[in-house]
This record gives sequence, structure tokens and C-alpha cells, in this order.
Amino acid sequence: MVKTETTIDSDGFSTVSRIKYRAPLASTLGKGKKNRKGRQTLLQGANAHDKECGQEEETVEHQVKNLNETLNSRKREIMGHGGWAAAWEELVVSLKTDSTFPNPSRMTCFGLGPVSTSRIAQCQLLLMLDLAQKLQINVLEAYDPVFSTLDKSLLSTYGIDIISENTHGHYPLSISAGNSQTSIHPSTEPASDDQLPACPSDSVLSSSPVPPFPPVSLHPTSTEPDTRTAHLFYMPHCPRTLYQNFLASNWSKSQLGSIALLANEFEGYLTREPLKRLQKEVPCLPLIAPHLTTKSLPLNFISNDVINDLAFQWVSAESLAKIDFSTKAPVGNIDPTKDEIL
Repeated sequence: MVKTETTIDSDGFSTVSRIKYRAPLASTLGKGKKNRKGRQTLLQGANAHDKECGQEEETVEHQVKNLNETLNSRKREIMGHGGWAAAWEELVVSLKTDSTFPNPSRMTCFGLGPVSTSRIAQCQLLLMLDLAQKLQINVLEAYDPVFSTLDKSLLSTYGIDIISENTHGHYPLSISAGNSQTSIHPSTEPASDDQLPACPSDSVLSSSPVPPFPPVSLHPTSTEPDTRTAHLFYMPHCPRTLYQNFLASNWSKSQLGSIALLANEFEGYLTREPLKRLQKEVPCLPLIAPHLTTKSLPLNFISNDVINDLAFQWVSAESLAKIDFSTKAPVGNIDPTKDEIL
């Protein structure tokens, strides 16, 4: 380090001279009051950081608790609104008794949204959990690029694995005996057992701040192995390109025959948009739409913007025979600025 000193010479001019500064020897470092004070300051800073981290974890836990209270309230509101619960139950029963419906053992959700802040996302999450319970689906996973740490913590309380990789809708299924899975499956962030709270029976709507649905890992399961190979994809109000990419990556008889969708009704695109435009931008949609069995969700929901245009859709074995799989799936050509990809 160099210091300067200014003096006035006999001619009246200012003269600047340098004063050398000798750095302390290494052997003297760590000694003296200033250094002890510095070490104390560092320790205090580290302790404060640890305290802040602990407070942050405590805050997330408290926020999850509050969100569970909100979800319990929303569940009571949904199930008590204008006979919607009865219509929903009737729809699910019709799925279970329909021999053409692929009986899923897994459910993957794309595009759920920020469940910690969005009323729509919270209602859609409640439908996902109720459907999983009614269809006895024991494996749940979800992905949305907008998920926050709090969103992931909340979802993990229900045993929902968080997919960590964004493949933009390209999730090809690999069908094998007794199992269906994605052959290029993104890594997931599994919910740990110690994150799963004790939950009441689903028949009792408790006002306590516990999850309104038991985690899927706590659902009663049969001692018999689950031989179901179907996979339900829950994709509420996703961009068209996401549906296109998903269908293109599963464009085979075995794959489409093992998939059920709860998504925007594809037939609606044919009535709202010119066919030539769809054939150019999302060609798989107009190809598969005429062959889908469709069951729309009941309309008398608490809010139209939550489930509007959503429907269960699948391709029956009879309809699969009418689709040409001899060539590869057509690739869409769309301006990404006009149709955002998840």
C-alpha cells in the first residue's frame, strides 16, 4: 500500500512525495484487537446467515400450512357448488365402467401453473388429486416451468414427484408388460417420506390445516401387482404446440392406445380455426381429433375459467385401426411468437 504526503517548497509549489507502507508479517495476522473483532464479526455474520436459512425453511413450512387451509376451503366450495360434485362423480364412474377407457396407473400433469398464488391452479390441483383417488392412481408427477420452491414443497405434501427437465412436450411412452413409462423420462425430484403429513380420511372435510387429500403413497393399495399399462396426462389449457409435440412423440398404435388425456377438447380447434392452418402448424391435432372418444367435464363449476373446454379424450382400439401409422408423425410448423411452448 502507498500513501502520499503533500508539502510546500520554497518556491510556493506543492510537492507530492510517496510514503511506503509495510504490510504486516504473516506471523502477526490474527493477533490484536482489530483482528479479533474481525473474526467476531465474521462469526456473527455466519450465525445470522444460518438463522436466516432456518427462518426461511420455517417460513416455507408455515406457507404450506396456510395453503393447505386455502385448499381445504376451496375443496368445500367446489364440492358444495350447484350439484357439480354429483355430476363429477357420475363422470368418473362412467370412465371406470367404459371398457374402451385406458385404465391408468400413472398421472402426469403439465401446465398446472403457480399453485401457491393462482386460484385456477389450486382448483385444477384439487381435481387432479380427487381424480387420482377415485381412479386409484398411485404415481403422480408434475411439471411447469413457473413452479416456485413453495409450489414444489406444496405438491410434495401430496406425494407428487416434480419433473425437473423441460422437454417441451416430447414425452414418448415405452410400453412394457405391466408398466408404462417415458422412454426419455426427465429426472424427478421425489417427495421424501418425512414430508408427508398425517392426513384425515377423505370422507371427513376437516378445517384443520392439513392437506385436503392424502398423499398418493398413503392410498390403500392391493397386494396384487398393478398390471395396468395406461398413463393419464392431465394438461389443462396448454398451448397447442405442447399437444402437438406430445402426440408426435407418441405416434404409434401401442402408445396412443395406452394414453388418456384430460386436456383442451381437440375437436374444438377444428371448429374455431381454419383446417389448413391447423394442418400446417399442429398437424397431429386434426388427424387424431375425429378418432377420439370424448367426455367433457361438467359445466356447472364454481368458475368457468378453471375447467372450461377440458375433456377426457382417448383413442379406442377400434378407432386406432383407422389411423395410418405407416409414416412418421407430421411435424408442425408454427411461429413460436404466436403459440408459446410450455
